Amino acid sequence: MAYVAIIFDRPDRQHLRPAHQEAHYNYLKENQDLILLRGGFPNESGVGFIGGMLVLDVSSREAAQAFVANDPFAQAGMQGEVTIVHFTPAHCAAIECWR
Repeated sequence: MAYVAIIFDRPDRQHLRPAHQEAHYNYLKENQDLILLRGGFPNESGVGFIGGMLVLDVSSREAAQAFVANDPFAQAGMQGEVTIVHFTPAHCAAIECWR
């Protein structure tokens, strides 16, 4: 089943992002078999991020919650608002079409 996780950083924790970024990306790479789609939400300056979105191929909402909770960004206390919803895809354009 697919679940979408929309995650926003806590504004008061943005300073933690650089210190945990490598561990975050390693976590995503190590679990790429569960990730159907991932990407970040750029901040207004376009230099950094304020959060991101994952489309996960997991068995339940609880599994999606656990995946998000085990992310190094979450472990560092960076996560603010997190929304996880079941997702039924209807269409997906090739990544080259997204820019």
